[in-house]
Amino acid sequence: KPRMRGLRPCPTICVMPGKPSAVRRIPQAGRHLSLGAAIVFVVLMAFVILTAVDNRVSSEDADAAGDDAARYGTVNGLIAEQHALLPDYLDEDPAAIRAKFEAIDGNTDALLASLVKDGSAEAGLLARAEAAHHDAIRRYFAAVDAGRARRAELIRERQVEPTFERAQAVAERNVTASAEAANEAMAKLARRQNLNLVILPLAFVLGGGLLFLLLARSRRTELRQAKVEAEIKLLEEAALTDSLTGLGNHRAFHNDLARELRTSRAAGTPVCVLILDMDGLKRVNDDLGHQVGDSMLRSLS
Repeated sequence: KPRMRGLRPCPTICVMPGKPSAVRRIPQAGRHLSLGAAIVFVVLMAFVILTAVDNRVSSEDADAAGDDAARYGTVNGLIAEQHALLPDYLDEDPAAIRAKFEAIDGNTDALLASLVKDGSAEAGLLARAEAAHHDAIRRYFAAVDAGRARRAELIRERQVEPTFERAQAVAERNVTASAEAANEAMAKLARRQNLNLVILPLAFVLGGGLLFLLLARSRRTELRQAKVEAEIKLLEEAALTDSLTGLGNHRAFHNDLARELRTSRAAGTPVCVLILDMDGLKRVNDDLGHQVGDSMLRSLS
């Protein structure tokens, strides 16, 4: 230092044990686990969605069939209510009876139109039977209004009653068929729900088991990879470390020196290299043995 007075201080390289970075690999097992988890999740979600859609369809079928049964039952009741107006037409005010008849006829037509629109198979047949019954009743009313009691009785016996029985038979058949369809849809829905109570937990258990196996395999792979990386790191450190002193060896020295020179050139600062020599090391080795000499080298290092 006295001889360097007035000079700008220079940074000094201390050659320490090299610390090479270990080779990092992208863990394949992690990607496999993520892919497996995604597949299991997609399969389970697809199963849940399909099950929900199927249950919804069965429920809608049951509701539609039940609604058809209710509307056919209402039509049947309206036809019977119109037919019951015939005796009153002789005893009460004909105008009032006709008004009731037309009001009931409007409700019946509206219900039949809704059934036809919804695509009910027997709605058209019932509509024609109901129209024939209405036409027969109107002819009966016209005969009564004309004072032709005998003709009115024949119309009632030969036209009104047969068309009434036919319309009621068609309506009752549709009520029974719709009710059976609703019951069948409900039974199907109940069976699917009971089956889902078994399949869904089983599917989740299998999915969880698969994920557990993937996780265990991923863990074993990561442990093996970590062991390999540790061994690689030890080998790399051994290749750059002096076994006696633990300092960087000749190769590490040149690597560090090249790095410091690049840094100094980029920063415009000087670099100093300090070389030490241990005097009398050969005499120590000869007189006291190499172990003592090695110990002195380790102490100096």
